[in-house]
Amino acid sequence: MIDWTNETTDRICELIESGKSVNSFAGIDGIPSAPSIYRRMAKDAEFAGMIAIARQAQQEYEMEKCIELADSATPEDWQVKRLQIWARHWRASRMIPKKWGDKITQEITGTNGTPFSPTPITLSTDQERALQELIATAQAQAKM
Repeated sequence: MIDWTNETTDRICELIESGKSVNSFAGIDGIPSAPSIYRRMAKDAEFAGMIAIARQAQQEYEMEKCIELADSATPEDWQVKRLQIWARHWRASRMIPKKWGDKITQEITGTNGTPFSPTPITLSTDQERALQELIATAQAQAKM
């Protein structure tokens, strides 16, 4: 049985921050098994928060590693390096999408790029009454 000391927690976070996966170091050198680490994350919000912060730092480490991989590519291994870079970027984009994910913006314009302005809808008195009745019926059914 492994004691969960502050040193154990610090070591786990340091290993994650240095780019290691939990599966790569769990159960070695006095570190709990991967299932134990994941169980503790589920039960201990403070520990889970520390792991989340370590994983953010891990993504920074991995993205810096991408530059090293690109710089070390040769004509013989550039495709392998490209795959390694892609995998790191993909993971970072999932772990920290606001920073490393694709930025998607959407702009809605009217005809010929003019600002969009919705066309107001005008209802007849009968249509307005029928709409009010539908809303009242839906609200009544929602309360049931």
